[in-house]
Amino acid sequence: MQEMTRSRKLLIVFSAVVFCMTSSSAAFAQYDDNAALTKDGGQSNSAGNLGSVQVMNIMQPIFIMKQALKWRDKIDKVHTGKGRPVTLDEKSEVAVGLMQPSVDLIKEKKYAEALAELKKIEAIGSEDPEVNFFVQRMRAAVAYASGNDATLVESLEIVVAADQASSEDQMLYLQVLSYEYAKLKNQPKTIAWTSRYLQEGGIEPGMRTRLIHAYYLNNEFANAARELRVNIAADEAAGKTPTQQDLRLLASAELKAGNQAGYNSVIEKSVTYFPRKEDWAELLNNVLSKKEFHEELGLDIYRLMRKTNPFTTSKDYIDMAQLALQTGYPAEAKEVLSQGFKTGILGNGAGAATQKQLLKIATQRAAAKPKALAREEAEFLKAKDGGGLAQVGYVYVINGEYDKGIKLIVQGIAIGGMKRPDIATLHLGIAKALAGRNGDAIQTLKTVQGMDGTADLARSWAIYLSSLPSS
Repeated sequence: MQEMTRSRKLLIVFSAVVFCMTSSSAAFAQYDDNAALTKDGGQSNSAGNLGSVQVMNIMQPIFIMKQALKWRDKIDKVHTGKGRPVTLDEKSEVAVGLMQPSVDLIKEKKYAEALAELKKIEAIGSEDPEVNFFVQRMRAAVAYASGNDATLVESLEIVVAADQASSEDQMLYLQVLSYEYAKLKNQPKTIAWTSRYLQEGGIEPGMRTRLIHAYYLNNEFANAARELRVNIAADEAAGKTPTQQDLRLLASAELKAGNQAGYNSVIEKSVTYFPRKEDWAELLNNVLSKKEFHEELGLDIYRLMRKTNPFTTSKDYIDMAQLALQTGYPAEAKEVLSQGFKTGILGNGAGAATQKQLLKIATQRAAAKPKALAREEAEFLKAKDGGGLAQVGYVYVINGEYDKGIKLIVQGIAIGGMKRPDIATLHLGIAKALAGRNGDAIQTLKTVQGMDGTADLARSWAIYLSSLPSS
């Protein structure tokens, strides 16, 4: 079977063809150049504003004004809920007394003046931590209302550090700090406060998204990828489809982190959920470009490419047909060329005569092949190495004689003695797929373990078959 010997030279030609068929290496990862992260530091949905109603309410000046009135009552020695009077040091009494002017200014939306009034209270230096906490709380609310982000985060950090708020309010303050630092494009601070929120049990979904984007924007791509994998795994565990945004961002993060294996894994996952022809082209290109890839699998790449990313140029048709002719599949070469002529891509222009001649040669060889194939079958049935018989069976399959071909491949695998048994198993899986036995094919493909591209190609075929409607 000399014509069935795979040629390294042919593979080099084939590699160039497939690279031409893809838009670019790692095209899937061009996430940040296209969709990009939003201007406020990567916020989306609930992460795109201050978040929940509770978060927004706690930052409203009217809420602080009501609290300030309670402090005025305290200075008047009114009993607290526990029934005992509140006593304050002299400085604290003065500080509380100055709260009313601040409240009045807030009511009039004179925020700059209110901040100046609050600065006077700070200068007094109350010895009561609760008074100091509340002053910073007022200052944060005024800064929020006036859009003074720098003052807002400064005061809120003091508020959180004071640890005077309820646990519920403390978590809300963490959310505000996370949002504000993202808005300020301070990625390290965004990471710190968002991480603290999540570590303390926060469950707002947008916060993890913010953390991921902050990692990415801070060039911490491995951390971004880690968090994205958690997101995607959680979606899958819940029976949900991961979002395209998460997949594309993960692909970009893996690539920028230098994790090529991780990137390839994302491409496989993407074509599983969102099978685009461009991504299929990149996936198959990734399989082909591995240094361990065995040239005998070249046509199998082309075969899957035709199903996932139909040919659009004469070069695609001609290169596959030539490879099929030179590796022992003349009937397939004839079929490929005939389709090219039928679509109108072949048979036109300066190359028309050469294309017609190539079809003539393929037709002649296809007509002569059955006799040669029968002789090869008889020869390899006597051999101790089952590789030749499995290969003959695969030719029968490609020629459309599925049952006969599958039987011979199974016989060849049973004989054994093959240098690359995974190729025979891969071909058996593909044969079953071509015969319409998709479920059986997937099970066979899952058993392929070879590191020479067979396992990668087997997974690719299984993904493709899984995407087809159930018969």
